Amino acid sequence: TDATIVKTLEELGIGRPSTYAPIISVLLDRYYVVRKSRQLIPTILGKIINDLLTRSFPELLDPNFKDALLGLGAYNYYVEEYGGIYKPLRFLIRLPAGDRRRGIQQLEEASQVDGFISTEAKFFLVSIYLRDSQKRYADAERMLHDLTEKYPNNPIFRFALGHAQIMQHQYDSARENFKKVAAHRETPGLGDLAIQVKKELESLNTKGSSLGRAMGEVSADSR
Repeated sequence: TDATIVKTLEELGIGRPSTYAPIISVLLDRYYVVRKSRQLIPTILGKIINDLLTRSFPELLDPNFKDALLGLGAYNYYVEEYGGIYKPLRFLIRLPAGDRRRGIQQLEEASQVDGFISTEAKFFLVSIYLRDSQKRYADAERMLHDLTEKYPNNPIFRFALGHAQIMQHQYDSARENFKKVAAHRETPGLGDLAIQVKKELESLNTKGSSLGRAMGEVSADSR
């Protein structure tokens, strides 16, 4: 029934209240199910589609497949954050609406998964936490400590850590991290970052630092 489908979606964390009815409507519109009394009965077409999908993409359709959380989280956050940009595309190909809060939750879950997916999720979260709309600088610093400990020679993570510390007025710690970034100035592709770090080292104690803008540029370039 509609109620049991909604209950299952809630238990699996799929969608949100505003998308439950459209999900059921799609099943009916595409003739994957038909309604008989209060029940939704799978059609032959629905059973064929279900069989093809579950045999072709068993991991992706497993609710416990955590790697998908990275993509889902990024989608949910950015589609709502930049709704005006994505709205025409969503309308044309019927993409679901985003949900920033749900997106952050999914990225946080993905950050706990073993493997490379955790690193990607943590850096996504760092770029979100450092936004003016979030200002979760302590959370960003905690994740960046994990990343710099695992990847001590990554200057992007080190630079971001310095930025998070600046936002919390931890100037001495930020200075040390910027010095470590400066040591990588010969790394290909980091010329502009090295120049920026040099400027910040020279004016670290001056208010109105341009680190926020620089962090946004570095985050965009790294993706």
